[in-house]
Amino acid sequence: MKKLSLALVAALSLSTAAFAQTAGTAGSDGQIKFTGTVTEKGCEIVAGNSANINLGSMPIASLKNAFSGWTPGEIKFINCNLEAKEGEELQSVSITINPGAKASFGDNLWANSGKATGVGIEVEIGGKDGIVPIPPAGVTTPIIANIDKVNGTATYQVRGRMAGDGTVTAGSVETTISFVASYK
Repeated sequence: MKKLSLALVAALSLSTAAFAQTAGTAGSDGQIKFTGTVTEKGCEIVAGNSANINLGSMPIASLKNAFSGWTPGEIKFINCNLEAKEGEELQSVSITINPGAKASFGDNLWANSGKATGVGIEVEIGGKDGIVPIPPAGVTTPIIANIDKVNGTATYQVRGRMAGDGTVTAGSVETTISFVASYK
């Protein structure tokens, strides 16, 4: 089984204006960007537009003790080398999620390293067996995506949303999620 370490970088940037309480104040859009480094040939990860999730704007009043809506995206592996070893053919990509920083509220929320306070990020990833919550404690049971043998690709559906406690303040929201990918 070939191993591949990738860093899944989720950068959710929301400007202070996006959280303004004044009605009619224009906000800026946020996004989550996934990047990775391939350390051993098996598949390559796409880090283009499909890895960016625009979370939109969320006013403070709407996020206090609430969640934003889910925003979807994907992690896509391409150019999967189906003949990894003589006599063996790659069938799937498996990922596990490394532990990370937890928000000060909610066990399933990732900590915000940006300027906003009282905000966490909830993340879910879907493979062949459905959507899996991704808590900051990590996920050691592999999340599997089958390789499409015609196109040589494997795709994970990803979705995220902001969560607020009762003390939300304006500012940016950022978190980093690391995972390890293996090929079988």
